[in-house]
Parts: sequence; structure tokens; C-alpha cells
Amino acid sequence: MNRVFFGFVISSSVIIKEVVFYLSGDLNEGIKRISEAIDGLDVGILINNAGVSYPYARFFHEVDDELLTNLIKVNVQGTTRVTHAVLPAMYKVLILKFGYKNSGIDVQCQVHC
Repeated sequence: MNRVFFGFVISSSVIIKEVVFYLSGDLNEGIKRISEAIDGLDVGILINNAGVSYPYARFFHEVDDELLTNLIKVNVQGTTRVTHAVLPAMYKVLILKFGYKNSGIDVQCQVHC
């Protein structure tokens, strides 16, 4: 669960680098592994597709501290730190963020060229 996979596109050929770590685990070690994997590469696409939610429906004030801490670590810190680590290696930027809403899948796209 919460594993992170990366695919990197370079010029006209596609190189896929896979870096697997758990956003709920040691973020510093995961970010270090990402930085080492992309060193010297021109990264074309970053897909942030990780997140956690409540195991069952509940009101926000009923969420315990451990679950709240994990939600923030994975959904906010994790995706933000991954983007921060990869962004300097991107010449043209395409960031896709997938999420789920009541009506289905929500896709946000940011492009900078």
C-alpha cells in the first residue's frame, strides 16, 4: 500500500526508473533514493498517485492522532517532498495528481514549458 513508482521519459526514448518506498515510512530515505535514481536525468513526467484516507467513514473530530499524523505525512508531506525532489530535474514539467471524489476519479494537471 502507499508504494511509490516512478517512470521517467528522456528525449525520444523512454527510460523507466522504479523507486519503491512507503510514504508512511522513512521519507528522508525515500527522497534520497529518488534523488540518486534521477541524478543526471532530464525527467519528463512525475505522477503523484499516493494517498491514504480513513479506514471507514467518520467525522474529522473523531480521527485519532496517529491516523491524522499518517494522513498528513502521506498526503501532504510525502507528495510535496517528492515533487520538491524531482522538480529541479525537469526541463519541461508535467505533473499529474490523481485523487478520488464522490463522482469518480479527479485528475489535476499542471504544465510548465
